Amino acid sequence: MVKAMTCRNHSPTRNKKAKGYFSQQDKPPIGSRMHVMTQKKLTKKNNPTIGKNAVMALSFGALNLADYMTTKYILNSGGEELNPIARFLMKRNLWGFSKIVTATVGMLLAYQDKNVGITTKLMVGSYGYLVGHNLKEIVTHKIRATQDRER
Repeated sequence: MVKAMTCRNHSPTRNKKAKGYFSQQDKPPIGSRMHVMTQKKLTKKNNPTIGKNAVMALSFGALNLADYMTTKYILNSGGEELNPIARFLMKRNLWGFSKIVTATVGMLLAYQDKNVGITTKLMVGSYGYLVGHNLKEIVTHKIRATQDRER
């Protein structure tokens, strides 16, 4: 059990205990309520945004995959790649490999970022925009194809 001093105003150890910091002598017994609360506090303090980082990293990976799939669909439907770098990589059969590398590096950077910052948000947002643009092109192409068949 944690001993609390009787005088609140003159007890530096009591203030430390209230914040969850204990000296070796004053550690709460393992399994006690204070021990569990201290462990939760320490765990939360060490990994404050692990959930957000994981979500951003997985979102980046999923958007990369969606970009790859929608681009392949557009190219197989007769479309063309507008990005000159991607077009160059496609001509040399390196585009798939470059997508894997960029997705992996981007996911690692997003996951290891201490706080979800503007860079991670811009990476995920830009790929979200690319996937949205590709989906718009696919829908537009299907609408035009349907209208052409009706004529």
